[in-house]
Amino acid sequence: MIKNYKFKIKSMPYLVELENGLVVEYKKSDIRKAISEAGKRTDLPPELVDEISEKITNDVTRFIIKKGGTVKEEELRDKILVSLDIFSPELSEAWRKYERRSRKKLLY
Repeated sequence: MIKNYKFKIKSMPYLVELENGLVVEYKKSDIRKAISEAGKRTDLPPELVDEISEKITNDVTRFIIKKGGTVKEEELRDKILVSLDIFSPELSEAWRKYERRSRKKLLY
């Protein structure tokens, strides 16, 4: 007799390979936080920044899936910036200015 087993399939986490060689789990919340930080440097209303952030994180997640679930940090950053260029050039410029001025990245 075959028993019916109920179980949940947990999806594998998406991974980001950092420049220093470490591999960390991709988190949408990290992307949203970074976009929110960039949004504080613009005149865009927070609600619009949140909406753009949602679109970009979904776009980036699809990109990671197409890449097999793992991407390099630089690929992730480039994809975010391309998506920002498309969805909100103002946010994209704020992100880039922040990185230039602070000489540090908004992610990882």
